Amino acid sequence: MKQKCPHCGKTGKRNCPALGTVICSQCCGTKRISEITCSPECESNTFGMEAIEKFREIDNNLFDDVLEPYCNKHNIVTASEINNLRRESVDETDFSNKAHLHFQMRMFHEKQDNGKTVFENWKDNGFDGLTHDQQLILECKSKAMPTVIEFQQTIDDNFIECIDLFDERRGKFLLLDPAIVEADMPRFTRVISWLEHYPVFVRLETHSQVLPDTCSHEYVDIIKQSAKAKPYCDAEFSEKQYMLENFKEVSQLPVEICKRQRHEMLSSIDLKTCIAVYDMGKNRKKILKIISSLPDFSENLDMAGTGEQYFDWLRLGKSKAIENDMPEAFRHDNNSEHIGILGNIILKGNSLLLETRSEQKFEFARQMAQEYFGDMITLEKEAVQDIAKELEKEDHALDYADNDLDNEEIPPEIYQEVMHKFMDEHYHKFIDESIPLLDGHTPRKAAKMPVLRPKLLNLMKEHIHNNESLARDKDKEPYDLSWMLDELGLEELK
Repeated sequence: MKQKCPHCGKTGKRNCPALGTVICSQCCGTKRISEITCSPECESNTFGMEAIEKFREIDNNLFDDVLEPYCNKHNIVTASEINNLRRESVDETDFSNKAHLHFQMRMFHEKQDNGKTVFENWKDNGFDGLTHDQQLILECKSKAMPTVIEFQQTIDDNFIECIDLFDERRGKFLLLDPAIVEADMPRFTRVISWLEHYPVFVRLETHSQVLPDTCSHEYVDIIKQSAKAKPYCDAEFSEKQYMLENFKEVSQLPVEICKRQRHEMLSSIDLKTCIAVYDMGKNRKKILKIISSLPDFSENLDMAGTGEQYFDWLRLGKSKAIENDMPEAFRHDNNSEHIGILGNIILKGNSLLLETRSEQKFEFARQMAQEYFGDMITLEKEAVQDIAKELEKEDHALDYADNDLDNEEIPPEIYQEVMHKFMDEHYHKFIDESIPLLDGHTPRKAAKMPVLRPKLLNLMKEHIHNNESLARDKDKEPYDLSWMLDELGLEELK
């Protein structure tokens, strides 16, 4: 006996797991999700896990097939507006993102003369023949709001597990975006985007913006603080409401934060080329004898020019004393496998040239030069170039390392081994170091203090993200931090 569709009474041919019976194809197509709570595993559910490609096809084509034609037909967005957006854009991608955002704001958020949005008026008029699935997608898009999400881990070729930093109650959710999966973004990358919620997954709008690592935490803090003001604080999601009503400004905020941070860094950093030229007279052989007898100096034949002898001045021997005053990030203690650089010395003719990359090192090296060579050298001239100010003035990116290690000249397997040894040494110290962000406690102690656990989680997320980002940039395997996560009891980050 043929079964009848419970909605219309027609003969049902399509199995409906949600109803536990069959249903006709027309009722399935016009009532799924809206009137029937469909199973995520149902093959006919466009918004489920078994019809992902069908959903993506409808969603990806919605702008060209539906939104743009409707806006053109009803003159929702004028040609002059589009031309202005193109003039304001730096490239085609920037224009595409701005145009998409412009359409979205005009369609779903800006009020028309009758006090309703374009979307609400369209809905009142029956959506002009759109399919049921297209209507449902538009409904979800109309509720989309900007936020900041954080990638947790890749699930498969389609999905990434994420959290919404401005909707912590939601917990982890699945982001459907094969392009982001393929990009293999480091874990805990943070992204500004408009989040569209569907029954079992979410989608991002095309104008997503990856937050730079250096500003992501400050950016989130600024949004949270700004959202405390009225009228945003009265909204269900105050941070999202603030971002919605000030999206142009919040989109530019990461650039402004990075510029300010860079200015502050360049204003405070001791990054200078310091040179002192000495006359050696006839003492070159005596000076060479002293240099060759000290562990502080290592001849570098590759750097020597014609008629020159070039020596790296290492932080060894008596020169090791500068380690006590070096910034912690550039310090190499007695247990370190790495040797710091103080500067270099070049001998050419009767001249000795001393060069360092900071005034701190320069002052120390000049004192040591007098101690080692005494009256065998006579100062002729000095020069100091403030590289930090030049970089800030010219707006060049700062690319500076304390020691000159050219990774491109090192075989990949050697570089990998050296870096992993360095990271292993660093993190075995780090776990028992006092950390300001943990209120002065060590990570090991903080792991035993419930009140500090959220701070420890955020700190280790940042370390995992930076570790994976570095490995991705160098096309190398990241250092495995699982041993440390085990010791700290942070299984959720593995």
